Amino acid sequence: SNIPEKVDQQVVVLLKALAANVNEGYQNVNSWVADKVNGEKIWNLSDLVKKVENSLDPFIIFEDKWGQQIVIDREKAENTHQEILETYRITFDRSEDLRK
Repeated sequence: SNIPEKVDQQVVVLLKALAANVNEGYQNVNSWVADKVNGEKIWNLSDLVKKVENSLDPFIIFEDKWGQQIVIDREKAENTHQEILETYRITFDRSEDLRK
């Protein structure tokens, strides 16, 4: 159904994966709608950020509504985060409202 279950519900879309060793094999993924992270429903972008940052699982598993998954090694992602930002000349990894 396209009717939101919550007032602040948003569709979370991975527009394009930036090429990096941590996401090898996913560089051709684009316009991919994430429905869950580590088995938990994603309600909006803020909810996604919280779930990813609070995860202690070894892998961050994004899943769409058909069960297709994107699996990222959490530790490797944390260790290469700054390098990826520098490689692609990205000042911030998220918008100001999500940095609070």
